[in-house]
Amino acid sequence: MVIRTDGTDGLQKSSGPRRLTILALGAAGLLVAGSEVVPGPTVLAEAGGRAPAAQGGAVRDRDQPVLRFSDLMQVGTSQLVRTPNGVNFKLRATGLEPGHAYTLWIVAFNETAGCLEPTEISFCGPSDVVSDAAQPDMMYAAGRIASGTGTATFAGHLGVGANSGSLNAPVGFPAYGLLDPYGAEIHLVVHHHGPKLPGFMPDMIQTVAGGCTDAGIPEAGVPSPFNEYMGPEYGRRGPNTCSTIYFAVHKP
Repeated sequence: MVIRTDGTDGLQKSSGPRRLTILALGAAGLLVAGSEVVPGPTVLAEAGGRAPAAQGGAVRDRDQPVLRFSDLMQVGTSQLVRTPNGVNFKLRATGLEPGHAYTLWIVAFNETAGCLEPTEISFCGPSDVVSDAAQPDMMYAAGRIASGTGTATFAGHLGVGANSGSLNAPVGFPAYGLLDPYGAEIHLVVHHHGPKLPGFMPDMIQTVAGGCTDAGIPEAGVPSPFNEYMGPEYGRRGPNTCSTIYFAVHKP
C-alpha cells in the first residue's frame, strides 16, 4: 500500500499526466456481508458527488471508477451507500490474476476539514492517514480469490464506531473507526497478496500481510512500522509479496 512520508504533495510527476499516489491500508475484523442492505429511503447523489442526507435515510453516492495505481486506467466500478448506521459498499474489479488472493480496505477520514494533503480527486491524502486532525482510520473490508476470468466483487458493511479491524491501532497511530457516515471521505483500496497458498489461508483474504513477507506499506521491503509489525492482526507471513494495486475515492 502507498503512504507518502517524504513530505511531497502526494503527486508524482511523469512524462505524461501527473500521477496520483494515494494511501491505502487495512486490517481484519469487520463484518462482511454478501449482499447490500439499504434501510429506509435511498436518495441518489447528483452528478457532483452525493445527495444531502434524507433525514436519516440512505444516501447513495455517485458510482466511482476503480483506478489502477500504475497508470490510473479504470479497471472497475465502486458503489457506496451512506446510512445512519454506517456505509454499505460494493467494488467490482477486473484485470486481476486468476486464482490470486486480494483484500479490500476502507480508509475513512471522518473530519475532512482537518486534512492537509488534498489530491486532484480527494480532500485527503497520504499524510492525513496518521493525522489526528483528520480523525482517520484504516480497516479491513473484504477478501476474495480472483475468478478464472480475473474478476472479483467485494461487498459488505462498515458500521459506525467499528474499529476492531483497525490497521492503525496495532502500530500506535490514530484509530477512530467510522464516526460520520455522511461526512467522511471514504477510500476503497485493493491489496494483492499473490497466488493463493492453502497453508496461509484464510489470512490471505482476511489480513493485510497474510501470505506475504510483510504488509507492503509503503512498499514491500521498505522499513516502516507497518512492515515491521509482526502481531497476529496482520496475518501469518509467507513467501509472497503484497502490494496495493487499485483504489476508488468517495468524497462526502
